[in-house]
Amino acid sequence: MTSAMGTQKWLDLKQYSNTKECILKLKKEGWIILATDLSKGAKDITTLNFRQFDKYAIVLGNEERGISSEMRELCDHRVFLPMKGFAQSFSLSVGCASIVSHLNTCGALKDDQTLSSSPSSPSSPPPPSSSSSSLPPPPSSSSSPLPLSSLSSCSLSESERNRILCKWAIHSVRGSRAILRREGFDMNLYPKNSSIMGFKTR
Repeated sequence: MTSAMGTQKWLDLKQYSNTKECILKLKKEGWIILATDLSKGAKDITTLNFRQFDKYAIVLGNEERGISSEMRELCDHRVFLPMKGFAQSFSLSVGCASIVSHLNTCGALKDDQTLSSSPSSPSSPPPPSSSSSSLPPPPSSSSSPLPLSSLSSCSLSESERNRILCKWAIHSVRGSRAILRREGFDMNLYPKNSSIMGFKTR
């Protein structure tokens, strides 16, 4: 690790000879295994109630190939991060950061003291009263980070999607505005600065 800014000092690294050995050992110790996957049957990670898991481990697949077929069979849950836009996957580091941020937002990260406590111990947090698998509501403060679960209400209309696609095409071709004017397009329909869902576009 040469680019971890010293944070590797707080990581415990263990090496296994193969995938199965690692997963079976974790399951024997009571860990629930979740693997990121884009294949059919994977669940939106924002629909899981992580507080129902005493201990869980998240497996991130290879950026190009994803998880192996062996891991797909061994894991307990397959999950994916919901996305908006044209791409279908995040880079490994962005995906990892997004998952950890989401877990922190919904209160699913546990420190060592909480993790070592028995579920029946007085120091352990009480189980959620609702049997629903939905996540807790987002914080009311406007300064709080927006949880992934709230993005489902931010869908773009077809008109807004077309505007973003048009903007992308215009910025991707050098001299595009001059070309469009020459072909008779009214460029006043595509102002340089506009707002979509409160975000400024150029």
